Amino acid sequence: MMWWGNYTKVASVDEKESLLSTEEKLRIYEEAIIPKGTCQRCLTALAIAVSLVMGFFLGHAKIPLRAWDSELPGPVGRVHQTWHHNVTFTQPPNTDSETAWKSIIPASGGVIDRAVGDSEISNIAVFHQLECMRTIYVAYYDALESPAMSLSNITEADPNAEGLDLETPVSQRIPVHQVRHCIDYVRQSLMCTADTNLETPDPVTHSTTGWNQEKTCRDFEGIKAWTERHSASENTEALS
Repeated sequence: MMWWGNYTKVASVDEKESLLSTEEKLRIYEEAIIPKGTCQRCLTALAIAVSLVMGFFLGHAKIPLRAWDSELPGPVGRVHQTWHHNVTFTQPPNTDSETAWKSIIPASGGVIDRAVGDSEISNIAVFHQLECMRTIYVAYYDALESPAMSLSNITEADPNAEGLDLETPVSQRIPVHQVRHCIDYVRQSLMCTADTNLETPDPVTHSTTGWNQEKTCRDFEGIKAWTERHSASENTEALS
């Protein structure tokens, strides 16, 4: 029989495990299953991913986000366009400006055939509104070029008073009463349509011109084309 000096019995695997606490066993198991540092890397990657997703949605959200946003009706229409200042419509009246204004108003002035409307004739309101804008535009330049005119008989007198001449023109082209009609007609038209497109102010001037920003609009060209297809057969002037 052989005798080994200084012999120490080596504990078996089962004996070693029996000497470990529950916490130590769990730690050893986790280290065996999950490589060291993997948990930390996973948590870091998850945090970065969540941050990127939140940043994307916040960056594309409408600002400011307020409770009333959900209560504000969105703009009506399916056409998206960006507005720019078209000086042809605002320069002093000339051949080019007259051609431009005529191009957006049907020859009938927007009057449609009696077979389409509920009465003998009907007028599509948008073209009446454009005719009024053109009237104000022409009257504006006429007033600039005309001698000074007293407005006392317009602002102080009763419009129904006997002897008041409401046909007195600002110039020879636009009667005063027509301009006044158009100003209030356009006012009520704007309130009726109540455009809710949002316009972002300039960061420097804190004001907005409305130009160079995308708008959601109704299909004006489609409406104009429909009106021209159903225009009154007779050459009827726009209702006013």
